[in-house]
Amino acid sequence: METKEYTEPHRKVVVVGAGSVGATYCYALAQSGLASEIVLIDRNEDLALIKITGSILRDQNSVLTVSTYLDGEYGIKDVCLSVPCVVSVRGIQRIIDTPLASDEQVSLMHSADILRKSIDLLKQ
Repeated sequence: METKEYTEPHRKVVVVGAGSVGATYCYALAQSGLASEIVLIDRNEDLALIKITGSILRDQNSVLTVSTYLDGEYGIKDVCLSVPCVVSVRGIQRIIDTPLASDEQVSLMHSADILRKSIDLLKQ
C-alpha cells in the first residue's frame, strides 16, 4: 500500500468502536497516511484489539472477521465489509470467500449497497 502525502498540517480522525471493523479501519488509516492522528474509542477497549494486534504482532495467521476492500469476493466490488480473513504480521493475507446461504448473500449485498449509497452522499 502506498503512503500518500497531504499538505494539510493536521487531520484528526475519531473511530468509535474498537471491534474488528474499527481496528481494521484504524490500521488502514495509519497505513494510508490519510490521518495525522487517530483516536479509537470503545466501551470494551481490550477485547477486539488484543485479538487483532496479537495476531499481527505474533504473526499467527489467525482467521478473524475484519473489514477489508472487496474486489469480487462474495460477488461484491469496490466496498469494504467485514469478512473472514487470514491476518498476520503483514496484515490481511487473504480473504476467505466462503459460500453463503442465499439469505445471507442477499443481506451482505444489501449492506454493500447501503455503504456505497453512504459514500456517494458524502462525495456530494
